[in-house]
Amino acid sequence: MQTGEYNVKPISGAEGTEFLLYRLTEEEIAARKKKRAELVGTMPRPRASDNFREGEKFRFEKMKDIDGS
Repeated sequence: MQTGEYNVKPISGAEGTEFLLYRLTEEEIAARKKKRAELVGTMPRPRASDNFREGEKFRFEKMKDIDGS
């Protein structure tokens, strides 16, 4: 499922919750990738953060892990 090469659809008339897992065709995979790329292209930019400045590089000398080292 995570690869984007498969899809799931419910089986009509089946008792309970039954689904069919099937592999997409190359055309369906290409169409899905194109649609996702279009969606990502139209998404708004995330809001600016007070903690991270855009264009400013991280300074690792002041960073500490959860143990303080």
